[in-house]
Amino acid sequence: MSVDSPDNVLTPSDPQVSQLSANHSTTTVTGPALFNLSVHGSSTNSTSKKRKKALNLPSESVPADVAHHKQIDDRVQALQAILNAAESSPPTMVSSQSAADTKTKTLYSAARDVWGLMRRWPDQNIILPSSIACIVKEDAEWMESLDYNKLCHPTGDSIRCVPCLAAHGTTKTWANSTGGVTRTLREHLVDAHPAVYYTKCLEKGLIERLPASSTNLPNVPPKFNKDGLIERFVEWAVSNDQAMNVIEKEELCELIVYCSQGQIQDEDIPHQDKLTATAWAMYLLEKKKINDEMKVIQPVSPYVVDPAMRGSMTVLKGGVVVYLWLLAL
Repeated sequence: MSVDSPDNVLTPSDPQVSQLSANHSTTTVTGPALFNLSVHGSSTNSTSKKRKKALNLPSESVPADVAHHKQIDDRVQALQAILNAAESSPPTMVSSQSAADTKTKTLYSAARDVWGLMRRWPDQNIILPSSIACIVKEDAEWMESLDYNKLCHPTGDSIRCVPCLAAHGTTKTWANSTGGVTRTLREHLVDAHPAVYYTKCLEKGLIERLPASSTNLPNVPPKFNKDGLIERFVEWAVSNDQAMNVIEKEELCELIVYCSQGQIQDEDIPHQDKLTATAWAMYLLEKKKINDEMKVIQPVSPYVVDPAMRGSMTVLKGGVVVYLWLLAL
């Protein structure tokens, strides 16, 4: 504000300033604020009213500032909540299972056919010949104890093929890994051990691992056992007119051991006496069955009228001619 003359400037010793200080004892006016009290063609009362209004402005604006700041804080918090929600996954995409459970479940459903014939192994060293028999026995016990409902990817550094050691005495191992090894192991089982692999799949109900078309199913033999070996050997010997002492030939014994894929040893092969007794027992059972069938058949030839001749005839059964020459044994 411009000043007309020095005479119009108020000083602290003027009566008007003293009266103003008395009316507003709580307000201190210093420095340049004194120039705001200069009077130019106005009374002291009007100056006092203007000053009161100026002093009341800050006190009236404080609540408005607080409300404004509160609105800003609320908006900042709302924006922060939106950003946090954008960074997190939606509830429908959050899995209730841990990563380990999911991995185990996947492997369990996809590779039970493999892990029932592949065993965890500490290293890839070749198994010594002196230890093969013991380890094959342990493998058989391990396979019998397996629960196919809980099979999953084994841990460890290496994986060993159980049928390879049992059938050929060879140590076939692979480095264990979390991906890619399952397909390699399955291809090995299909190529090297198809009978063992598909038999196990059928036994455990893993039909999805068999070929889709039944016409493409492999010729899977029945489960191997010693009684089945003796029975089939007798049938072969009788139908081909072989002598029973052929079982004592070393080359034939080696063939049987090789074809059994480690499930039978040389000492398990029966000798000539046991085969002869088995053949005689099979003959008696077959003869009794034939006699029972012939009793209900009307005779059409004089050769079958005599009951004594019925048991000595050559009988065609199942496409295989059974010779009753065993009567002469």
